[in-house]
Amino acid sequence: MKGHVAEAKNLLRIAQRDLSAFRLLMAGGADYAISAKFFAQQAVEKCLKAVIVLNDMEAPRSHNLLELSSMLVKVGEPIPFDPNDIHRLTPYAVLYRYDDDEVIIVQYEEASRFAEGVFKWAKKVVRERSSGV
Repeated sequence: MKGHVAEAKNLLRIAQRDLSAFRLLMAGGADYAISAKFFAQQAVEKCLKAVIVLNDMEAPRSHNLLELSSMLVKVGEPIPFDPNDIHRLTPYAVLYRYDDDEVIIVQYEEASRFAEGVFKWAKKVVRERSSGV
């Protein structure tokens, strides 16, 4: 379990950096929206993977937030948002990084709610599960 906790904490540290980048880019205005939402997706992805490894599962090399959140739901891990809702961030991981025309799937406020909420949840789960290690 100690190895899983260390890996989960590392993923959360990286998620925190992604969340910081998201906040900074969104403060820059609409020109940075696509890049910002990429970092929101990345923060959510790493948070989900942190909780996946705490559940003694291997985190797949996937950006698909539906796949990652569904893994947690299958083992009875209560996640803070409906997997189909946070999955709407998935296209920002790859697709929209290579296109300069943003199709708005998720508004900034919603991306922020997902990224901030999932980070807060994952941090709490990791803290609670690592206190007994």
